[in-house]
Amino acid sequence: MSKKSFKLLLIGAICLVLLGNFLIFIDSDDPQILVYSDKTVDGALPVTRSSIENYGGVPTLFINGEPQPALAYMTYFQENNEYESFTLAGYELFSLPVFFSTRGINTLSNISPFEQGIFEIKGEPNFEIFDQNIETILEQNSNAYILPRMNISMPTWWEEENPTEVNITEDGESKRESFYSEKWRKDAGELVLQFIKHINQSDYRDRILGYQIACGNTEEWFHFDLNGGIGPAAERGFEAFIKQMYPDEVGDYDGLPKFKSDNEMITDDLHHRRFLEFCSLAVADAISYFSGLVKEATNYQLIVGTFYGYGLEVYNSLYGTHALNYLLDNENIDFFCSPNSYQFQRKAGIDWPDMTVTDSMKLHNKFYFAECDIRTSLTKWINDSREGAALEGTYNSELWFGPKTIEDSLQLIRKTFTRQLIKGNGLWWFDMWGGWFENETIMEEMKAYEEIATVALHDKKRESVAKVAVFTDEAAYQYLNPRSQAGSIVSDARHELGLTAVPYDSYDLNDFESVYKNYEAIIFLSPVVRQEMQQAINLAQESQIATLSINLQTPELSVKQLRDFYKDNEIHIWCKTDDVIYVNDNFIAVHAATSGKKTLNLDRERNITQLLPQETNSFKSDQITVEMNEYETILFRLED
Repeated sequence: MSKKSFKLLLIGAICLVLLGNFLIFIDSDDPQILVYSDKTVDGALPVTRSSIENYGGVPTLFINGEPQPALAYMTYFQENNEYESFTLAGYELFSLPVFFSTRGINTLSNISPFEQGIFEIKGEPNFEIFDQNIETILEQNSNAYILPRMNISMPTWWEEENPTEVNITEDGESKRESFYSEKWRKDAGELVLQFIKHINQSDYRDRILGYQIACGNTEEWFHFDLNGGIGPAAERGFEAFIKQMYPDEVGDYDGLPKFKSDNEMITDDLHHRRFLEFCSLAVADAISYFSGLVKEATNYQLIVGTFYGYGLEVYNSLYGTHALNYLLDNENIDFFCSPNSYQFQRKAGIDWPDMTVTDSMKLHNKFYFAECDIRTSLTKWINDSREGAALEGTYNSELWFGPKTIEDSLQLIRKTFTRQLIKGNGLWWFDMWGGWFENETIMEEMKAYEEIATVALHDKKRESVAKVAVFTDEAAYQYLNPRSQAGSIVSDARHELGLTAVPYDSYDLNDFESVYKNYEAIIFLSPVVRQEMQQAINLAQESQIATLSINLQTPELSVKQLRDFYKDNEIHIWCKTDDVIYVNDNFIAVHAATSGKKTLNLDRERNITQLLPQETNSFKSDQITVEMNEYETILFRLED
């Protein structure tokens, strides 16, 4: 059976298991899930049109036919918002959290709800808080475009009415709706339609940019129990999945597998692998369903996106995030998003890479938004921002606080901006508890970012200049014991990759044959080398492309090893010191891991202007030499 045929069969099986009352159409030539509900939304249609189009070589946000710099702002605590400050800085995009239920977003920490849910009282939807939040933004910025972050998690009354449609923890506790439940999908879909109908009939519908669909633990489509979504719905779905997909294995498995908390890294247990496969596919299919519902309800006029596909950082398959490939060709999904990497407590002097394969997304014309929840020297403990927001002992670790000074905070903010600018991505500044950016110096910088991004938007060549591709394999995680730390070699390797001064593009293995000839060196990064990856390694070597394979058999990876590999294969190294370098055809940025002189070796003579911190002089050279303080970030403009 071909890979494409297998993909289609697999998607079809999940759909048949889970959808029941909905019609599914699968295009056999272009494998994607197009889901249409049996309901329609009455009322007016959206006035605004938004889309993702290729512009300058990268997917780009368009609003009403015009390209837009995709820089936005959002906060969880509306009473501490900085809408006015960001409006004065030139921002017109705002993400706005929306909650269907009055429940906390993190089932582990039991964080307090951020606001009352729209559907908290059965049969009596209350849109007052949402409408007021919209009005608050528009009062500050009448030109604002708003992206509702629609958390569709169900209210408590639904869980109480549907005890067989929820996750059940090992101690028997109910833990929110199950992503395997057909009943949840149907009922949540009806609430989605009610919400969009309300917006479509509102006076502010022309200010709605699109929708981000959120659910699961921390709104990121992780199973609420972070344990595979165990419960009656999982048992029913898994049994049907095996019957449909692996009929020869019917009767081989007794219920759901149990994963031991021991030192075993690789699992040869087929029962384990089948469930881990199902665990992620069901989540991806649920996202596909809701995105189709939203697309239809907005007459396909607005962008729709979601958190998903954290294959470079989340390696526990029980979270359900390892089926990105089944969404990349889905025309109902326009963008994906993830936070900046949380590795190494987000310390200074290192790259904060994306959690997902952003270049696979670009290849499939999907936009990527980075969620920049950057802690600053102004960040407070959550309970100091809103009394009683968190339990004692939670949200008070080092990770939840920023540097000691505004200047140090500014360098981290600048590093993050330059990374996403040069990669051609969007971002939103996530001011989680509010007040994190409430400083004149920071806001002056934010204004500069909007201006720089607006000019950069029209550069003719915005695509990557990387000569190195890194291929990972999300399917390989099915071969790991999810309780082990074996998958950490993938996330840890990005630390060394980020200090080599060599840009790289990140892809999932499924895209290998489409792009591998575009690169001079390829790094295969996976804990387990499946047959498909070995075939890709062989193909690259047959094509005389330099290869390096990092896996559990060869786990060692250092900056020196990578630099030697690049030197041996004549890959251009942009800086000889171990600092963080971001570069494309129009910009180069350096974030200093150490103090001292930094020499940036360009690929040709360019006209060079320092943009951040701003300077007025320009010069022509193929080299930039600059004295830098530790953790300082500088951005240069490059022009022929």
